Amino acid sequence: MVAQREEGPIADDETDRPGIQEEEEKPASSEDLLRALPETTVLTLPLILMTMIATVVALVGLFNNNVAVIVGAMVVSPLLTPITGFILELSLGRPNRALASLKVLVVLIVLVVALSAAITAVLYAMGPVNLTPQILDRFERRESYLVMAVLLGFAAMLAQVRGFHESLVGIGISLSLLPPAAVAGIALALFRTNALTALALSIDNVIGVMIGGFLGIFFFKIGPAGWERKEKARSILLRAFVVLVALLLLLFLNLRVTA
Repeated sequence: MVAQREEGPIADDETDRPGIQEEEEKPASSEDLLRALPETTVLTLPLILMTMIATVVALVGLFNNNVAVIVGAMVVSPLLTPITGFILELSLGRPNRALASLKVLVVLIVLVVALSAAITAVLYAMGPVNLTPQILDRFERRESYLVMAVLLGFAAMLAQVRGFHESLVGIGISLSLLPPAAVAGIALALFRTNALTALALSIDNVIGVMIGGFLGIFFFKIGPAGWERKEKARSILLRAFVVLVALLLLLFLNLRVTA
């Protein structure tokens, strides 16, 4: 009787294990990951409001040279959402919806620049504006920032697939996107010529984050169900990836030439 009791659980346990292993090795589905995101193809009022709040908080941190406040602004920043939507929509072979997510991202970045410029103009009308080290640091583009952006993009996809708390990754990514865009607005309001450098830093980081996200898609074999859909999606994804890598190489060469 004792022997029978011992064999029962062992047999059940062994039967369960293969099922668990198969589930762990099963490639992630882009549809499932997209369901976990808010709508990324439409510019909604919450996205606009959260971006505006994050911009104001970031400006407070930048003008007061307070890193903690700048990081606090990233908690509510939604800039990671359309980037993730863009990558996942492409992984499903839906370029039209991917472009819609990209448009949302562009509008949000323009909103950050415009709001920062407007607030800075008001402050400048009231008195001199102090350019703190946190502001001046965003006028400089570095090769290490490109590497950091790629790593953050991969980390964001890892967080999506493995269920990690992606808000922490979102803070890191927003930290590389939002402050440079806000500094570009500050520079525009003060008629500084290096406004384009700050904006270029944001663009560097956007492209780097996207490439890191694409690497995550390839690494975790994320895609739609069905062989035909996978082949079509993979073809679209590869073309977009090649374009982004070409842009990253041009940015890298530009940094080396202007250094």
